[in-house]
Amino acid sequence: MAVRAGITTTPEDVAPAVTERSATGFLTTALVTLGAVTFVLVAIGLWIDDGHFVYVFDDPAIHMSMARQLVEHGTWGVTAHHYSSASSSPGWTLLLAGFTFVLPFARDVLPLLLNLAAATWIIVLFHCHQSLLRFSKRSWLPVTVTVACVAVLWFLPSLVLVGMEHLLHAALFLVVLVLVDRIVHADASTRTDRRLLLVVAVATAFRFETAFVAAGVATALVASARPTFGRETRCHLGTRRAGLLGAGAVAACVVPVGVYALVNRAFGEGYLPNSILAKTGSGRVLGVVRSPQATLSLLASDPALLALILIAFGYLVWAAGDGPQRNAAMAIVFLVTAILHGCFADVGWFERYQAYLVIGGSLVAFRIAAEVVAVGNRRRVLAATLVLISVLAIGKAVLLVETPLGESNTYRQRYQVAQFLHRYYDGRAFLTGELGYTTLIHNGSVVDVLGLGTYPIAQAIHDGTTNLGAGFVERLVAQHHVQVMAVYAAAPGFTVPKQWQVVAQWRLDEPEITMPDNTVAFFARKGAPTRELERDLHAFEPKLPSRVTAVYREELFRQFVTKS
Repeated sequence: MAVRAGITTTPEDVAPAVTERSATGFLTTALVTLGAVTFVLVAIGLWIDDGHFVYVFDDPAIHMSMARQLVEHGTWGVTAHHYSSASSSPGWTLLLAGFTFVLPFARDVLPLLLNLAAATWIIVLFHCHQSLLRFSKRSWLPVTVTVACVAVLWFLPSLVLVGMEHLLHAALFLVVLVLVDRIVHADASTRTDRRLLLVVAVATAFRFETAFVAAGVATALVASARPTFGRETRCHLGTRRAGLLGAGAVAACVVPVGVYALVNRAFGEGYLPNSILAKTGSGRVLGVVRSPQATLSLLASDPALLALILIAFGYLVWAAGDGPQRNAAMAIVFLVTAILHGCFADVGWFERYQAYLVIGGSLVAFRIAAEVVAVGNRRRVLAATLVLISVLAIGKAVLLVETPLGESNTYRQRYQVAQFLHRYYDGRAFLTGELGYTTLIHNGSVVDVLGLGTYPIAQAIHDGTTNLGAGFVERLVAQHHVQVMAVYAAAPGFTVPKQWQVVAQWRLDEPEITMPDNTVAFFARKGAPTRELERDLHAFEPKLPSRVTAVYREELFRQFVTKS
């Protein structure tokens, strides 16, 4: 037992990874919550989507499409024999390709299964590396807090149905935090150092935001070897080892990004994935750095994340004085990562962009609480945690309930467009703003107005040299022999070429949860192509699900005249 700054700490508080392993209440409750809530969301989605399973976004289908092309044609892209840097997560695409090769019959549910595995990994890591939520007796308070964390704060069931790489990236972030903590506290083995560098490199392949994590690791290691935050660790860690390992973490991040950039350039595209290229502007590699006020505003858009940042910051201020420092390294990694994320990246889009920060910050906060709060007062901490989740994560709770409606958005809009194009235009080129299910189901060339699958558009958006004007679009559709366009009616900056006209619109009559527009417009060249498209749309209309209304050009014209 040790006493510091009026705080009594026990071995259970400072080393939760190696004690109380019999307290499996958290593990059992968390896993049951994950499985039960995910099952309910999937079941409701299947019920309202006529038995079809889809994800809440179109993006998972982009990765599935690329995995399909990689397995079937050896092509990195969304269409056969045409390279395109459409994935911002090469690691996730390769992982899906590997499982698709082994389990081709399970292709559509592989993202779901992999995310369930990643969410389970996250829960196991929390069970092993924090003691605040580890309990053996069944008590309503820790059980309720565990359920709230899994379903609401960490948003695990809904992120499983997002079908992207974010949960796996969050699990890898937790591993980085644990390894840094192990390194700065009496683990001098080079094996642990190598594991840290390997995990950083792998995490970078899944999300390039790991660059922020690498900077946090380097900062934490150096700080732990200095007097301010290294009262207990600097004699063990050493300035030289801290500096070398920190530089190694940055290099481990640079290597996968550099390899991907070189491959892209070898195939005639940019250094960055098209999605990142299109989001940056004015030729800047990292985009525009936000001002401190804009960064704070962005981070505050997720109140739970902001609260975790403030907890870490307050703890580090205390630690810099004469306060406890057991979890200072982890807190520094998290805080630096969160600040850099706020400066350069985004928050939102169904809570997925900041998911790794909320999950990692929760581990840091729980460990801090276990360190500074006496065991007898932990029920008060749990009660306060439950209140804070109820207040600060209310938006996540609402999105959890709306997850099946997000699946419905995808099924009734993006999936139906893909089915129509596959039935009537398979093998022919098309233009769209949703690249996922259309390229997964349809075979043929594609022009993507958002730039993910079409490098010239991504480059033009990045350079600010075009707003997708009629002449620019006409050249692209002629070059790719586009036969039909299916885009959002309010596609930003998109101008229809003069020889093309709107044929019909599909309007979705339900709240917009995961889609940018409730209306998809179909265009064709004037003359025979217009008549063909209109005929095909009429033939497909009986197959449209409920809450989707088809409006044809005659009615659109009457509506336009009436409004005028």
